[in-house]
This record gives sequence, structure tokens and C-alpha cells, in this order.
Amino acid sequence: MSIRPDLAGFDIRIDNRSAHDEGGQTNCRVRSGYEYCVGQAMEFSDNTFAAYLYLVKRAIPTILTAVLVLGALAVLRQPDALIKWLDELRYGAPAAATSGQSETPAEPVVPFANVQPNGSPVTFSPCRKWTVSINSDFGPPGAKEVIDDAVREIKKATGLKLSVGKDVDEPVDPDRSVYQLERYGDAWAPILVGWTRDEASDVETSGGPGMVENAAGEDTYVSGLVALNADGSFNSSPAELKSALLRGLGHVAGLGYSEDANSLMYWNGSGAAGFSEKELAALKALGQGECVETLGSGGDDGLAG
Repeated sequence: MSIRPDLAGFDIRIDNRSAHDEGGQTNCRVRSGYEYCVGQAMEFSDNTFAAYLYLVKRAIPTILTAVLVLGALAVLRQPDALIKWLDELRYGAPAAATSGQSETPAEPVVPFANVQPNGSPVTFSPCRKWTVSINSDFGPPGAKEVIDDAVREIKKATGLKLSVGKDVDEPVDPDRSVYQLERYGDAWAPILVGWTRDEASDVETSGGPGMVENAAGEDTYVSGLVALNADGSFNSSPAELKSALLRGLGHVAGLGYSEDANSLMYWNGSGAAGFSEKELAALKALGQGECVETLGSGGDDGLAG
């Protein structure tokens, strides 16, 4: 008996043997001289296997064509999906979001300048009074009022006990010590704001907090420096000078540089004129550090007692 390999859905019976060796029941019928058995298992001969193999080979080009057409339509409708897929092939798939987490990219955060081993920010003690002293050499006229205004804003944002003290003659040195016995007595050196001349530099402000280790072995701030570029054009504008002072005092309080171009602490100094809501929240956190009532002057070794 011959085979019609182009007919699917039937178990093809090649010879006159039953599908079962003994007493097997088959549902067979003859159509156009061919006999077919439907719905029953049977023993395949080599010719039967060849017939099915032929059907599979005939179907492969059709299946591949359908896949390519559907893929092309999908790319035309969503080209970004193809780009994402190719990136995943090249760089690996991103880690899956854990339960309850959004896959929306996180907004830029405000980093802290320094953190403790447990991840909390290093801060000034909120229980102590901290003085901001000024060296007016090379500073513009009226700078004292602008500094007063900037310190008040930092004080309001952090809650720290900040106040502006008397003018001092301490040179503006980025390597200044936080403990200067001969100049300030047995106490931490004040936070210093002043101007320095460096025509080769276009840096607006420099400096930051002065950090020591307290008796508990934790880092804490006890002083700071805001060094303003005396040759900077911002000195001629009270508003721009205040922004520069806020940026410098923000670093002294413990803020790091931001990657958010709309924030005051943007890394290249071209950000906003005032603190963003996130920066204000970070400053508030910096004012809620550990209250170290017994913080000493530090002595010659620069360590808090």
C-alpha cells in the first residue's frame, strides 16, 4: 500500500497488519485507495518515519517565514524593545526588581560628604554652639551682611546652634588645623569663612568640614572652612555671593556634591541659586546627629575627649 505524506491528522497504516499485535481495535478507513487509522497507537515502519520527517521538513520554511514576519512587525511597532533586547544580549539582563519595588529609575539623591560605618551621616553635635568667624581680607564690600544671611539660612535648615562671631586674621589655608591653641585657646577652631587669591584657579569655593574622632570612636564634625575665590565674578553680586556661601556652608554642614543639575550642590557649581527640597531634607537630617555633650577640645592630638 502506498503513502500520502501530504495528509496530516491520521496515523498512517502502511501494510495490512493491525496496529496491535493481537486483538487490537483500530478505527481505520479507506479513502481513495489509501487506508488510514485514526486515534490509535501503532507500530511505525521506516517508511512511516520517513513520511513524518518529510512533513516536518516541509513545515520548517513556513514556520521560519512566519516568525520573521511577526518579528519584523514587532520591531516596526516597538523599535525600542529590539534595542533593549540587543543591549541585554551584549551586557546581560538587568537585575529583576524585588517585590514591592518600582522599576522606575530612582531620582538623584543628595549624598552626604562623610558617613559612619552604619551608613548614617557624620554630623556636628546639635547640642553645642558653633561659631562662624570671618577673615574679610580680599572680600568685597558688604560681604559681612551676606554671610550673616547665609548662616541664618543654614541654621534654619539644620537646626544647629550656629552664630557669626568676630572677624579673625587667621589665613585661609585649606590645610588649617581644627585645633589652634595659640590662636583660639583650648577650644575647637571656629568655622572660618574667607577669601583667597588664586588667579590660576576657576574654583568658586573650596573647603569643607573639619572632622575628628570622638571618645566613642565615631567621626564627628568640630570645625570647617569656606574658602572663596577672591577673583571670582560672583563677588560683585550679593545674590551670587550668597549662593556661593550657601554652597560652601552646605559642604561644611555635611552635604556632598550632587549629580542633580537643578540643585545648589551640583558638582560643577552651575546649579540652582538655592537649596532644593531634597537638599533641605538632607540638611535637616544633618542637624539631627548624635548629641555629644562631653565633646572636648581635642588637645594637641586633635581627638575629641
